Order: sequence, then C-alpha cells, then structure tokens
Amino acid sequence: MGGFVAVLFTTCTNCRVHGGSFDGKTFKGGFIALTGCTDCEVYGNYSTNVGNTSPYQFGSNNSTRTRWHGNVAASPQAGGTGVRGFWLGNSNVGFIDTDTICGPNNKAISNTASGFVIEAAGAQVFGNYALSNAGSGFLSSTATGSQSVDHNFIGNTAIGNTFHGYQTDVTSSVPVLRVTLSGNRFEGNVSSAMYLNYAQFFSVTGNLCINNNTAGTNAEIELLGATNNISITGNTILVNTTANSAGVQLYGGITSTLTDIAISGNDITGGINSQGFGIEANTANSTTVKRLSIVGNVIATVNHGISLRATAAGDVWDDIAVIGNTITDVAADYLRFSGTNANQITKARAIGNSGGITIDANTVLIENFGNTWNVALTAPTISSGFGTSPSVTQNAGYRSFSINVGTGGAASSGVIGLPAAAHGWSCAVADVTTPAGNSTVQIGSSTTTVTVTNFSRTTGLATAWPASDILQVSCWPN
Repeated sequence: MGGFVAVLFTTCTNCRVHGGSFDGKTFKGGFIALTGCTDCEVYGNYSTNVGNTSPYQFGSNNSTRTRWHGNVAASPQAGGTGVRGFWLGNSNVGFIDTDTICGPNNKAISNTASGFVIEAAGAQVFGNYALSNAGSGFLSSTATGSQSVDHNFIGNTAIGNTFHGYQTDVTSSVPVLRVTLSGNRFEGNVSSAMYLNYAQFFSVTGNLCINNNTAGTNAEIELLGATNNISITGNTILVNTTANSAGVQLYGGITSTLTDIAISGNDITGGINSQGFGIEANTANSTTVKRLSIVGNVIATVNHGISLRATAAGDVWDDIAVIGNTITDVAADYLRFSGTNANQITKARAIGNSGGITIDANTVLIENFGNTWNVALTAPTISSGFGTSPSVTQNAGYRSFSINVGTGGAASSGVIGLPAAAHGWSCAVADVTTPAGNSTVQIGSSTTTVTVTNFSRTTGLATAWPASDILQVSCWPN
C-alpha cells in the first residue's frame, strides 16, 4: 500500500472490520487498508484528521470482492499532496482490485483530494456520498496494466466538490471500459457533473445534474479524448448561468476522437437565455466526430440550443443526426451547423425539430424536413387537369402521396397543389398502374403547384392516362 496506515490487513479471507473510530492527530498515515484480501467486509468505521502525507483514509489493493459500507472519511489534516477518502485499487501492475462492492452509505467529506477513487476490474458503487472534497467526488481510474472495467455507479450523491462529480482518470491513454452511471445526483461541483475522457461503452441514464461547472470552464456532461459508444439518455440537467456552460458538450479543444455518441431524451434547462448551450460540439485540433445522434431532447432557456461547429480545417465530421428535439426560449441559435471547409460536416440530417436553424455556406444537409422551419407537411390537392373526379387517395404530406387520375381517358396533364415553398418544387412521379406504357414526369412548378404530364414510352408523345391509373408522387421544396 502507498503510505502508512494505522491498521493493515494482508491476505485475509472473510474478515470483518467494523466499529472503529480513528483520529489521526500526529499520525502521518491513513486509517484502514487491505492488500491481497478476499471476501472481506469493512463497515461502520469513522476516520478523521489523518496525516497529510497519506494518500487516503481507507484503501485497498489486489483484493477481491471487498465490501465497504457505512464508513465515514472526513476532514484530514491540511497540507500535503492531498488525502482521498477511499482509494480502492491501485494503478501499479498487479494491484488492481476485483469486483469491489462500495456501498451503501459510505461518506467522503471535506477530504483534501478526491472522495472515492475506484481502480478495479468490476465495481458496484451505490448509495454513497461525496461532499465538499478538494478533488472529484467519484473516479474510475485506469492505467497500463490496471485497466478499470465494468463499473456501476448507481444512486450516489456528489455535491460541492472542487473538480468533477464523476470523472474518468486516465493514464497513458488507457480507456475506462463499460461503465453505467444511473440515478446519481451531481450538484454544485466546480467542474463537470460527469467528465468522460477516454470513456468507452458508457451508459449515462437518469442522473440529476444541477448547477455544476460553477467555474464556467466545463459542461454538465463533457466528452473528450478517445471516447466512443456513449449513450446519454433521460438525464435531467439544469445548466448554470455562466457564459460557457453547456448541458452536454463534445469538447475538441484537444485532439479527440468522438464516435458513436447518442444523446437522447434528456431535459436540459438553463437559468437564463442569454448564456450557455443546451448541447454543444465545438471542435478544433484535428478532432473527429462520427455517428453522433441527438434525438428527442427538450432544451429551454439557453443562449444556444444545439450548436455543432467544426472550427479547424483538420476536423472531421460525418453522419450527424439531429432528430425530434424540442427547443424553446433561446436567445441566439436554436440549431446551428457550421464548418471551416466546404462540406466538412458530411451526412448531416435535421428532421422533426422545433425552433429555427442557422447553417453556414460550408454545410449542406442531406435531409432537412419536418422541422418547424420547413414547409408544413400538409396534404397536397388537385388544382386542375387530370380526368374526371381525380383525387389524392393517400398521403404523408407532400413527401409521399398517391393520385388517382380519374376517369375519361382523355387527360394527359394535371396540376398538383402544394404548400408554399421558398422557390419551387421538385417532384418524382411514377405511374404504378401501367408503368410499361406510361411515363409521368414533372414539367413545371411554382411556389405552390407542380405540373405533371404523361408520355407514351413507345412514341415519346404526350398521351392520356388510362382511366383510374394511380400515380405515386414524392415532392421536395427548394
């Protein structure tokens, strides 16, 4: 173990350590540590005033299935390099813990470093409290030969810590793998609620994030580094009123590779609509963002709703979907796309969102429909022409609809009524009843109509539709 401790257990099996109370006073070390132990339980202990040269109050390494619950690590001596409340596992090769059980009701209060440091292959961390520590509340820590994997943080509380509520603490670019963060409360931490650096295969669900990032330098949930396969779903996020705060941020201030990120169903609210972002991705330094989906979030009272910006020529963006978000009470941009180079953001889609859009000349959306800024998806009508009693028989608005050309067998042309477009309409038409002999095409349009004519496939001349032929039509405004 690093540093001195008052009580050290080595290679114990099925030990119970409970009911201890320790005031460090002049002692320079921590209280309790376990090394090489199996199936031990540490509970109901209280530690305070430990020496400022100790790295922790409670610690373990190379131990398996240790259960920690009901312990308190509070207020170590001031000075030194920083005392953690609980340091469970170690970054040295062979010293990682296995299947740690931490909870419920452990408390790390006013320690001079982080509250809970978990370095383990498998950990259940639940129902604990990290309050007013000088580092982060909770960490998954990892290093070469000691990779943290399979952590579940459920129902914990982190309030008023100097760094983050939760963070991945990464050495030598070794990612933290397969973590669930669910039902936790993060409030008033100076930096992020959750800081995900080199985080891979994370589920972030149903957490409460309230007025973190009090320094205005991070986001409630921040993603950076080689981070991928992240699901951020169903969280309630209250963004504070500092200028650069954000609900969720993909950070590109360092070179990052952010791929397969899903941000969905979150409720993000700011304190004032002249400050902050709902969801932001602002990249530089040759950052890559691929397969980012932002779906079904409710965002209100921020300066920028969803802001997606590639600010450096070396940034790579591909496959960006913004779908079904509700954005209200925004002072600047509801949805913003911008790139440094032409077509830098590729395969970008905006579908079914509320609010408005700001898009620069370098960005072209491959899909842009069903949003409140688009033409309303009202049903098309028959304006004139066609045969006797023509009708629109089925429709999903102007995007896809069917026309029965009517009877009589004499008409070769017709005019379809559409909602008002900015410039005109482009429509694809097919006769699905007699396609072998008839080719129906658009020959003209206005801002509110499209004219179609039927031509014989054999002669190339305009020819009447057979009675009651069905045309399948898809139109796009331009």
